[in-house]
Amino acid sequence: MWKLAAILHILIMTVLMGVLVAVIASMPSLMENAKVYIPASAVIGFILGVPFSVLLAKKILAQNRGA
Repeated sequence: MWKLAAILHILIMTVLMGVLVAVIASMPSLMENAKVYIPASAVIGFILGVPFSVLLAKKILAQNRGA
């Protein structure tokens, strides 16, 4: 399960980081402090990606075992 979760984490983390950076880039008030917010969005995307990837890996493996 952990191999699948690691692969999913790479994908989910990248999407979360991209969404957060897009939000920061689209708001002029946030762009003033982009040097702080963009690295913070990378850390947030990394951390939030872990539970999503583990949950998704469990669901994928449960579906495959039931078939």
